Amino acid sequence: MRPPEALSALPLVQGSSAAPVAPQVAGRLSALPGITTEHLRAVGDRLSAAQRAGLAVLPDVWPLSTAAAPEAEPGVRRLLLAAALSVTDRADVLLAATATDTRVVISEAVQRTVRFSAGRFRFLSEADRSAILAGADAAECETIHRALWLAHRQHGLADVGLWHAVHGRAETDPRALRALIAVGQRLLTRGNPEAAFRIASARALAGAAAIRSNAAMLGARSALVLGCFDDAVRLFQAAELGEGDLRAQAQTGRRVAQSFLDGPDEGADALARVASQLPLLRSAAATATDHAALTGIDSIAEIWWTSPEEADERHARLYLSVIPAAEVWPWNSAAGPLSPLIEAHVRGQQAGFLLHAGRAAEAADVLGDALARLPMTHIGGGVTSSALVALRDDAPELVQGFGPALIALRPGRTVGYAVVPDVDGPSTVAVSRTAVDERTTRQGLPALALLTGRERGVIDLLARGLRNREIGLELGISERTVEVHLTNAFRKLGVRNRAEVLARLLEDREEGGAPASRRRERA
Repeated sequence: MRPPEALSALPLVQGSSAAPVAPQVAGRLSALPGITTEHLRAVGDRLSAAQRAGLAVLPDVWPLSTAAAPEAEPGVRRLLLAAALSVTDRADVLLAATATDTRVVISEAVQRTVRFSAGRFRFLSEADRSAILAGADAAECETIHRALWLAHRQHGLADVGLWHAVHGRAETDPRALRALIAVGQRLLTRGNPEAAFRIASARALAGAAAIRSNAAMLGARSALVLGCFDDAVRLFQAAELGEGDLRAQAQTGRRVAQSFLDGPDEGADALARVASQLPLLRSAAATATDHAALTGIDSIAEIWWTSPEEADERHARLYLSVIPAAEVWPWNSAAGPLSPLIEAHVRGQQAGFLLHAGRAAEAADVLGDALARLPMTHIGGGVTSSALVALRDDAPELVQGFGPALIALRPGRTVGYAVVPDVDGPSTVAVSRTAVDERTTRQGLPALALLTGRERGVIDLLARGLRNREIGLELGISERTVEVHLTNAFRKLGVRNRAEVLARLLEDREEGGAPASRRRERA
């Protein structure tokens, strides 16, 4: 996820509503394939206030289209509907479920809607997927679900494929429903909480009281590690209708979720109040890597002030080993990714250490990425907004774009924290820079896509031949601020001077790397 796209999406999703939009919600929307300015405005109006705030789980099918997909010949329609319903992205499963021949796959109707590559498939536009699902009736969906269940089972994916069995009514007895909940629990413990939440929300699980309570518990735990605390409180309350250990666990879970909403108790100093959230995070942790990361942070806290060199080394090792939170789709049961709430705490810790090391540019990179992907608003009692204040001179767009939302969405009791550069962190700095480069490579982004809006503006004026003082006058900022933006932009672009900037601009244009804002306007 790139913060520039989330920054530009946030005011569009916000629209004229007074209900604030969480940065990660804007980031999630801006990452949808084929998303346009009009889509962003429309979907913001259709989300609930809790969803806009990041406190309720976002929809599986985005309200991007009010019209059904255009009529298509039966083979194409079957293939596209199966692709829209499938919980995996494997092309072999999709083709087996639909008995499709290659003439359908290579048809213009399919090629302009779905991309096949390296044995996988993806919709080119989320709006197309939304329209296809809107135009399908229940009986048609059941038929496709049954076909997908058989195809998943044939290809060794019977666990996640059970979702299709239940929705196709191929498996409806209580044993199948309990097995589906067990699949959700495995997905949760392997770092795929949104898939687990979808399973917990299945209408088929609203039957017998025991199944209903276990489904509510699964949904509550999933919502908790997604940072969707309103949903977590509601579902833990529902799970409290269960019996014995389940009721006790649900009561504890509800208190944990409510504590994130309320914020740390007053009285202690800022760092102690931030640290007081660690027991809550341990209670919420769902994966083995969650627990390992929190143990690593504990060990760092013990030596932060007494042995800063060792703290730097432990920080670097921790960030090298972290696997970021998983994508929402396809459903993946491979272990390793952190849960979003735990990664949010880890990234907050990383940015904080970088600020203490006096490395504002690297801290801005970490925070910008984290804010666009993760539930940062309630971490450490809303301390993220304090971190942004420390970046007002080095990342003004980040502060101006995300700052108001962070302030509006902070917990009831907040932590204010003034960061003073007082440690050295060369290893953590090096690892943080490497992570930015890896994200760029993984996403296949042109270099310019890494720049903030203001950095792009400064670079554009530089390319027109303006000097620093002239750029400052044009943009209404000081010459010193221009120098800061150029330093950050040079580092992100991997250049050392103005001549190399011009060469990089030419290179990106030849590769079709237009800035994200221009791509969106063309869409």
